[in-house]
Amino acid sequence: DLEPLSGAPPFEQFTFGEILNDYIDYDIDKKNKELSSKPLVSGEVSKKAAQIALIVLFSLFCTILLTSTLF
Repeated sequence: DLEPLSGAPPFEQFTFGEILNDYIDYDIDKKNKELSSKPLVSGEVSKKAAQIALIVLFSLFCTILLTSTLF
């Protein structure tokens, strides 16, 4: 029963989008002093950790999507 996970896909999509945006805009954000506190730009989160988070979130979302449509 996937009912407890029914709210997960929108949250995952939002989080995935935020991380992807920060990852893609890293070089642009790094030049902007107003954005220097963003986790990737400040070094609080590494680019490798962001890549791993993107892979995990995408995999989790696909698993939930496939499981909910198959059963």
